[in-house]
Amino acid sequence: MCNLTLTNKLNEKLIDIRKELNKNAELSFNEFKTQKILSRILSEYNIDHKFIGGTGIVATIGDISNDSKVIAVRADMDALPVNGASHLCGHDYHMTVALGTALLLKETNFQHPVKFLFQPGEECGGGAVKLIEEGALKGPDVDTIIGFHVWPNVPVGSIEITAEASMASVDDFFIDFKGVGGHAATPERCINPIYASIDFIEKIEKFKKSLQGKYVLTIGGIGGGERANIISENSRVFGTFRTFDNEIRNKIKNFIETTISEVSKIHNVDGKITYDYPYPPLIPNKIATEKFKNFAIKLLGEDKVSHAIPTYAAEDFSYFCDESLGVKGVHFRLGIEEDTKGTYPLHSPNFSASDKCIKTGVNLLASYLTSFYK
Repeated sequence: MCNLTLTNKLNEKLIDIRKELNKNAELSFNEFKTQKILSRILSEYNIDHKFIGGTGIVATIGDISNDSKVIAVRADMDALPVNGASHLCGHDYHMTVALGTALLLKETNFQHPVKFLFQPGEECGGGAVKLIEEGALKGPDVDTIIGFHVWPNVPVGSIEITAEASMASVDDFFIDFKGVGGHAATPERCINPIYASIDFIEKIEKFKKSLQGKYVLTIGGIGGGERANIISENSRVFGTFRTFDNEIRNKIKNFIETTISEVSKIHNVDGKITYDYPYPPLIPNKIATEKFKNFAIKLLGEDKVSHAIPTYAAEDFSYFCDESLGVKGVHFRLGIEEDTKGTYPLHSPNFSASDKCIKTGVNLLASYLTSFYK
């Protein structure tokens, strides 16, 4: 367990920091004021850090020469585009908990190496990939990385966690069929791409009936044309598919792309697909997650650690869990419900959270990081 006296002393400062971050909420890859606030506080505590990914930060405490393995904590920085920009997904809490953990370990003169990744661009996608590509997990190399998300309707002081996939992949797709436009009175001179779109949707619906497993495959819209007497040259179909299983994800993706080719040939149109920031499912490392879970039970109590039920929402921390990186990913949900706070869903304009979750998060992370090297 970390120094509770020091944690209590730091808590009021952290609540003020959280409020400052909340007032300066910024959209993805525009977290310039947020970066300055974090950098200012890290500098006050003489914590080494550098800018990365444009508006991100990688901070490091401890001495890499002391250990061969390094653990990291990741917090996302961006806000949602509501009323300009608002932290309705709780990223202000994520940054505050991660920052508080770093400050607490620094105050206790913790000598083992820990990296803190403050990541831009989670909401619009691409932030995690950008940090990975720019070497956030290297020099020193990260062995284990911990991510977390504040979670409504989970009592403050509690967490939820699972060693299985907890959040889904997201593949938003946009399919454009191009035919030959013209006057609706002479359809024989045209190639109407809307028929290709209709055929595509019918084949997708038939495919869904044969697919086994947990997934969502939804056609969100179909469009083409603006006038009754004009056959449009273009038609668009768009939707999303989400799953917790990479095998199912690949099956859906392959079927969609194969079907586009077949439909395009049948209807003599050109077809192409565009994906919008596809996310893989969030699949943590089982061994590392069980280790963290068992520690949390000992620290918080068995009644404070619950099983996380998978959700079709997505989180780009999933990229850090990619086994090909050689990094062990752990992800948990931090409870924020107290009285009327923490009862509205993430992204709701009425979203709120109990500030008491900050102390719980800092205590859990700092205590676990301390035990990690024992």
